[in-house]
Amino acid sequence: MVRDNWRPNSSFMSAVSHFTNRLKVWNKSVFRNIFHRKNCILSHLSGVQRSLNYGPTSFLAKKDLMQELEVLSHQEKLVRYQKSLSEFIKWGDLNTCYFHLKTINQGQQNWILHLKKAKSIWVHDQAELRNMAMKF
Repeated sequence: MVRDNWRPNSSFMSAVSHFTNRLKVWNKSVFRNIFHRKNCILSHLSGVQRSLNYGPTSFLAKKDLMQELEVLSHQEKLVRYQKSLSEFIKWGDLNTCYFHLKTINQGQQNWILHLKKAKSIWVHDQAELRNMAMKF
């Protein structure tokens, strides 16, 4: 595929653009849209299921559709995995770092600094706050 569609005499960006377009055409012609195919099979299965109510003639068709649906589900899982992997390669640990910092910051903000006693008296002493919490 690469040998047939790569243009070594053109600029790098032009060659990449041409190759990308050829890969998209190849992908659609070979695999088609997995999600669209899955929806078509599901609609065929519902039609077969309705026809099974009228007789056993569609049992083999249902079995074939179920096998094809299983293959498509596996392909869909692979596509989702590849997309998530490419997103991780693209963004790396940027989001992870953000959420770690957010969690640490949130944890630092969750300190109890004072509590109100029964007679609207605010207690700021850490030892007395600990005693109040234990009695609660």
